[in-house]
Formats: sequence, C-alpha cells, structure tokens
Amino acid sequence: MAEQAADLADAFHNLPTYMLTQEFSWSIFREFLEEYQKRYPRPKEHSYFDYLTFLDRIEKEADDID
Repeated sequence: MAEQAADLADAFHNLPTYMLTQEFSWSIFREFLEEYQKRYPRPKEHSYFDYLTFLDRIEKEADDID
C-alpha cells in the first residue's frame, strides 16, 4: 500500500508547478495517470478514484472555456 501511495504521489507531485509553464501537456500528464492505473487496476470489490475519467472531464471543461 505504501508503494501505491508513493506511485500516486509521483504521478501528481509536479503538477501544480508544471501547469504554470509553457511546457505543460495534458497528454504527458495523462501518460503518468495511465501508467498508475495500469499498475494498480481497480479491484472488483473496491472502488477507487478513476483519475483518467476525471482528467477527461477537466479537459472537456477547459476546452469549453476556450
């Protein structure tokens, strides 16, 4: 469980700073989340936060603003 928490933190830890740069890319961030969710698939008996679905919603809302 500690390794999973560390991997999740690794996927997100630079996001606040990275989002404020010209180099920010939704697709690169998505790759981190895809790797995390591939490594830790959802157990049938437990629910977990679906980061990719949430990212899709954020991207759609950002597109709607533009």
